[in-house]
Amino acid sequence: MNDDRTDATAGHILIGGTGRAGTTLLVQWFTALGFDTGYDLDQAIQATDPISHGGLEHSFARTLEAGARLPYVAKSPWFGRKLRDYLDRDELRVKAAIIPMRDLQDAAESRRRVSQEAAVAGLDPGRHPGGVVGSSAGETTTGKQERQLARMFFDLVSALVAHDVPIYFLRFPDFARGDQDLYSALRPLLEAHGVTSEEAATALRQVVRPELIHRFRQD
Repeated sequence: MNDDRTDATAGHILIGGTGRAGTTLLVQWFTALGFDTGYDLDQAIQATDPISHGGLEHSFARTLEAGARLPYVAKSPWFGRKLRDYLDRDELRVKAAIIPMRDLQDAAESRRRVSQEAAVAGLDPGRHPGGVVGSSAGETTTGKQERQLARMFFDLVSALVAHDVPIYFLRFPDFARGDQDLYSALRPLLEAHGVTSEEAATALRQVVRPELIHRFRQD
């Protein structure tokens, strides 16, 4: 067991997927657990976007361009587009990936909502963090956004599988509401870093805000 929560020598822990599925919450949670996410806890809580309540992302390409270091735990919904190339060229080593899964229509509707609220606020709806993927107006219509997100998801998983990266799938919003135990779902990864179930539960209580989860359809 190596309980160092900052050492990326053996590879990074990536958080990705379609977005709008609790990925920001996971970054905040790992930060509360003392992992290197590139943020301290105050930053992780306060530096989110006021409309999408998301953020805390690290683009690997921009990190390289800036001559900076990618944090041990790094989140971005855009990893899938170029991840295979990075892995093929051994530019990036990945120890594990965490992918929260949300109903595809809900994830797309969440992005549409963010873009709509951004437009009302006088901001660019096609470029706002957490908004629609693709800047054309057509991408906001039902169906097209879902296809974009499905493709992003496939590209990410395909790249990880091609390089035998262990993947941990989570259920959103279940893990944020306590209906899926995060510690049990990520146990091998957490135990390898000396994280206890009590520590994990305490950290989640520090950062979770269930009131931010929107329901777009009735069960």
